[in-house]
Amino acid sequence: MDRDEPIRVLIADDHAVVRQGVAAIIATDPRMTIVAEAKNGREAVELFRRERPHVGLIDLKMPELDGVGTITESLTTVFGWNEWVFRAWYITGALCGGAPLAPGR
Repeated sequence: MDRDEPIRVLIADDHAVVRQGVAAIIATDPRMTIVAEAKNGREAVELFRRERPHVGLIDLKMPELDGVGTITESLTTVFGWNEWVFRAWYITGALCGGAPLAPGR
């Protein structure tokens, strides 16, 4: 990412008012630009593949595919399964109620 290039943001939330509010806040910062908005997890994955945002603001509870599934599917299909994808997936799982591969799980 070029330092002069704005940060490309994808917003995914099933509530339009939330998407609009987040987009309005981001629009006030010239260092960021909204490249896509999704109303469910499946749409977010498709937009992530197509738009290649730098940042995804993903609601954890969405229809069709929840936030964790959206993040996991987006990362693995766009970047493949590597150490950094694994770390992101592991941390996401930990934040959502327990690391998915923690001992004893």
